[in-house]
Amino acid sequence: MAAAERPAPPVFDVPRVQSAIVVDGRAGDWGHFGLETGDLLDPENDSPAGSFAASARLAWDDAGLYILVKTSGGFGIEADNPGAIYQASGIEIFVSPNHFNGAPAAEARSVLQPIIASGRDPRHPKARCYLYDNRLPDLKVSSPPECEFAATHQGDRTFYEVGIPWSQFATAPREGLAFGVQIHANDADASKRLTQLRWNTAPGMGQALRLAGPGSARPVGTATASYENMSRIRVIAQTAPAQNVRAVSGANSAEAITNTKGRAVLHLPMPAWGEPGGPIHVMDAEGNTFAWIELPNATKVRHAFLESMPLAFSGDNVFAGNDLPALDPLPEEATASLVKPSLTSPAKGLKGR
Repeated sequence: MAAAERPAPPVFDVPRVQSAIVVDGRAGDWGHFGLETGDLLDPENDSPAGSFAASARLAWDDAGLYILVKTSGGFGIEADNPGAIYQASGIEIFVSPNHFNGAPAAEARSVLQPIIASGRDPRHPKARCYLYDNRLPDLKVSSPPECEFAATHQGDRTFYEVGIPWSQFATAPREGLAFGVQIHANDADASKRLTQLRWNTAPGMGQALRLAGPGSARPVGTATASYENMSRIRVIAQTAPAQNVRAVSGANSAEAITNTKGRAVLHLPMPAWGEPGGPIHVMDAEGNTFAWIELPNATKVRHAFLESMPLAFSGDNVFAGNDLPALDPLPEEATASLVKPSLTSPAKGLKGR
């Protein structure tokens, strides 16, 4: 399918709130309003460390966009440097009102990124926020970066609340306005091992949203994907239990039924050499797309993977002249994915020569 013919990502409606939301880290004033994301997911692991889990809700009014993120479990170790909050426990939010409005490329890349630590870590007992300002230069001058934020804790649960004024983007809110949002929920343990849960799309891409009238939106399914050992694409989908879900990328597809927790793991073949790989559409049983995933360019990822592979020799590691011993073989399916067709041979694995 040509790039111009690729289906557009699904667009979800964000309801307008009928009463004011106070940004205080408490969910009570949200009631049942807002768009619910469903569970955020880890592309690499369908059972995150420390039973870490997260979900979010979004709403708006004339003043700004509001996002409530709830996390549970995890270890809660936070970064010392506010500018490095994204490297430890906390949340990251990316907002770009121009991303899905057909704006020129420069405007579409105009993004405000608040990163917030909740103060769960006893070493940093207060909530902290750092704003990465990647908006257009004229916006940086006319409207210094700002947002409201707060966080509260209830046992192992943390509630983050963020309010971003529309003035940050010189945008007048109106029903039908399309924009992009991405949400990351991060958790780090004492060894600084990071778990990152995301909403549907790969880093750098926003979920397509649209401002809508008052009401509430049903929870939508979520999905994420990653390259698994360079041998196949692994898709994790989350929706209602015992539901049929389907992942499609180009001519390839896979189906599965979600388990009692509403989760399913599906596998797709790697893109052919020279093909960057198209978007992955994840659909429910009725054929409604609830996730649109754009993975990094497969050819570039293969190159980086090969460049980073350590050499592992079998047998005696002492050799002379041009006699290089055979490399330990890779799994056959990984070999087929990593080696260009013109370089493959009947031998299994990669051989040194």
